[in-house]
Amino acid sequence: MDKKVFIIILILTFTTACQFFEYNDSATEIIIRSERFTLAWDNNEITIPNESSSIKCYKIYYKFHNATTWTFLKNTPDGKTVEISISKDILDYGIYDFGVAAQYNDDSISELHSSLDKSADPITGWYLNWIGSQ
Repeated sequence: MDKKVFIIILILTFTTACQFFEYNDSATEIIIRSERFTLAWDNNEITIPNESSSIKCYKIYYKFHNATTWTFLKNTPDGKTVEISISKDILDYGIYDFGVAAQYNDDSISELHSSLDKSADPITGWYLNWIGSQ
């Protein structure tokens, strides 16, 4: 079974202010001034027509920026859902890195791909500074 690479991207789904700051050879800080945001990623799975996906669901993780320990946040409902909405109900405001892994139908789990990976967009990687609305 082929394991696929997922590119994590952030879709900003609000109309309040968002700022991007890029630093040389470091991750891009994304400041969110909203009560919720949507985290999305690319599904690069190659499927055979009329065959079901080999992905059971996606596992979403977070960690405090520059920390080493990942914490499980939630699963998607299925392998076709490639975004989740994050609100204060499931995560407090803070400065975070995010990661996603695919859980396959045989319950094996792909490598975790994080917002800091070189496969992220932008290629410097990114982290989220979620300060909520003020």
